[in-house]
Amino acid sequence: MASQYQGPGATLWAHMPPPAECLAILVGCAEVVVFGLGGLANPSDFSNGYGLPIDAATEGVQATQSQKTQSALVKAIASRHVQNGALILTFGLYTRNRTALGFAVAYSAISALADTLLVKNNGVDSLAGGHVIAALNSLLVGGALLYWKRDDKIW
Repeated sequence: MASQYQGPGATLWAHMPPPAECLAILVGCAEVVVFGLGGLANPSDFSNGYGLPIDAATEGVQATQSQKTQSALVKAIASRHVQNGALILTFGLYTRNRTALGFAVAYSAISALADTLLVKNNGVDSLAGGHVIAALNSLLVGGALLYWKRDDKIW
């Protein structure tokens, strides 16, 4: 009997983690690259998209102490995203501990809900919805990781 060749993708898909873990890994990558490194590289643009715009220093003019403080606070927010993303990626790619990954992703909803309240009360009200979506995403992906296990028949 001849073996049936299924193509190069067959071995790739056989070693892929379940969909919820893949989504968690994407969340971790977005936390590090988009929300973390993006915020560290350009705090002014990041703060505008975040919903709490800061007073950006104009080119050729020295930044005031207030502008430096605002920029530092935005960089602290971006650093928090790098840390969260690194934690999610560690649980998803290195330890492969689905339960710990589920809790790490689900607990990200806490900061997303806090961000929602801060933006709603102190920032650009129309951008608060993005933080609500982030909180729901964290709860759904984290909940899926905690509810379904690797040995469930669904996978």
